[in-house]
Amino acid sequence: MTVLHDTTLQPGTPGPSAPLRPWVLDDRGHVDLERTGTPDHFAVLGLPRRLGLDTDHLDVTFRSLVRGLHPDRFAVHGPAAVARAQWHTSLVNDAYRTLRNFDRRVAYVLELAGDLREERYQPPAELLVHVFELNEAIDAMQDARDEGDAEAAAQAERDVREATATIRESRAEVTARLVAAAADWDAAQAASEQAGAELPALAQARTALRAGLGHARYLDNLLTRLDFSATQ
Repeated sequence: MTVLHDTTLQPGTPGPSAPLRPWVLDDRGHVDLERTGTPDHFAVLGLPRRLGLDTDHLDVTFRSLVRGLHPDRFAVHGPAAVARAQWHTSLVNDAYRTLRNFDRRVAYVLELAGDLREERYQPPAELLVHVFELNEAIDAMQDARDEGDAEAAAQAERDVREATATIRESRAEVTARLVAAAADWDAAQAASEQAGAELPALAQARTALRAGLGHARYLDNLLTRLDFSATQ
């Protein structure tokens, strides 16, 4: 087994509140390049499966693991060891990119549960009305620009800016609801782990997360179009 002792990667004191051991470490806290398989992102970084992660701790863990897995440290063991170190590093990078972003973290938790359904998000009627008006404002702005009508273009641009501000406010509200749903999911996940079985509250929390994430992505697509229209 190719290992590398690195005190920066040592796990914390054993106990219920201690951080989990990163997947790449063996029982002695050494880098173990012989590990194979496909662990989940939380296990790769030695983090509990929770949505409310401490991002500062996440950053420190990521940097420590990447430093400990740097291929140059394994060059003495030959090309195979270097290749394995690179593979483990890719796992750490993928885990970090996913878990560092809140929306991606939510999507990943749903994916792990097999609950990231592919059905198209259906926005509520009042949002559809707003989107219809928004599309009209964008079309009016583009038509005015094409026709060289500066006054009409300026008015249309103001309408689009106001619509953008409204969408951003809605996105902030959706984010707040997602954060609340994430807290509910964390509590239900902890209770399920303690009970040794999935409790109904966990599925209910996932439903709220899935709905919130669909709403958030819908609004993000609108904002992308608005930002693109503003630059044309």
